Amino acid sequence: MNQILVNEHDPNKKQENVQLDNIENQEEISNINSVPMNQSGFDNMQQSYGYLSGFDGMQQPYDNLSAFDNMQSSYSDQVNYDLNQAYNNNVQSYSINQNSQPSYNEGQNYDNIQPNYEAQSNYESKTIQKLEIQKVIRIFCIVIIVFGLVLGGKALLASIKTKNSKKDTPVVNIDKMGREATIAITTQKPIKEYSYQWNKDGQPEVEQGNGRVSIEKTIQIPNGNNILNIVVTDYYGNKTKYFKQYIYESSDVTKPTINLSAVGNKLRITAEDDTEMLYMTYSWNDEEEIRIDVSQDDKKTIEEEIEVPVGQNKLTITAVDKEENKEKRTENIVGDNKPTFDIQTDGENIIVIAKDDEGISKISITVDDVTTDSGDTPINQTEVTAKLPISRGPHTITVTVTNINGLSETQTVSHTF
Repeated sequence: MNQILVNEHDPNKKQENVQLDNIENQEEISNINSVPMNQSGFDNMQQSYGYLSGFDGMQQPYDNLSAFDNMQSSYSDQVNYDLNQAYNNNVQSYSINQNSQPSYNEGQNYDNIQPNYEAQSNYESKTIQKLEIQKVIRIFCIVIIVFGLVLGGKALLASIKTKNSKKDTPVVNIDKMGREATIAITTQKPIKEYSYQWNKDGQPEVEQGNGRVSIEKTIQIPNGNNILNIVVTDYYGNKTKYFKQYIYESSDVTKPTINLSAVGNKLRITAEDDTEMLYMTYSWNDEEEIRIDVSQDDKKTIEEEIEVPVGQNKLTITAVDKEENKEKRTENIVGDNKPTFDIQTDGENIIVIAKDDEGISKISITVDDVTTDSGDTPINQTEVTAKLPISRGPHTITVTVTNINGLSETQTVSHTF
């Protein structure tokens, strides 16, 4: 039996011990007939040990020992070649001794770990670099967006300024009524001021616009042939000029007069003119106007008594004469009832019991031209009782009660105590 021994604990030492058994002696070998062998057959051996195992079964003997020596050398070379191939390619390890442990494979596995670790480190480094690049890109995008918004805002502001700087022509309408002209100005831009002047004589009349976009102004038209000049200036410095000619001939240049008086719980309005009235209007709190035309019985005077609403009210009155001279008056009127009171006596005192819906401001008692009152401080009560001692004999007593809205009521009585 042929046996191949391999030292697997030292893979770098290429050594084989080949021992041929079952050969009894040299003479027996020398008697083997020489048989020619194909040397290429040994060179192309795919399995070394398996092929040599059939050596004992060969029927044709070698004619000399040199042929066997050559065969042994070829076999040893083939074994070394196979072992080198197995070690270098790390494909498999030969194990003749089953108790031996391969050490060179473990070394080879360790060598493979280091390249894998380096590859992992390179991968993590590339990942970190990629994240850093993405972060920079995000920041750059945000900066671009902010920059774009700033540029857009500046462009929008410039557009607004350009639009505002463009001249927006105001619209001016002038309505004539008699000898009056009403100037109406409307525009899209705030009005800083406007001025008007007749025939450019003297200084123009300047009125402040106060940022309004709609203004009305009524002025008197002088007698004769006149030109009205108007200049409107907006807050951007744009000026617009107008002019219009008026011809007015009249000998009556006097405006009507307006007078007010209280009659009980009502208010009396009287409008008068030195020549002839045309009509009168009034309105409460800028509501619809009520017109009253002149009567044929008295062409110089218009008189009307009207109800006063309760509380604080704004009354606007306009009086127009035949030549359309106009007078306008505005007053704040408080609608209230006058206070009520009773005068009593207990034989020694005068007793005044006063009442008012809004409140009593003052009570005044005059006895035989001697006046006693409650003072200037409002009482501010809806019901007040006042007493005043009085001597025996005949007396004339006058009592006046005033409420907090200024309306008062007065009574005079004579009594003997």
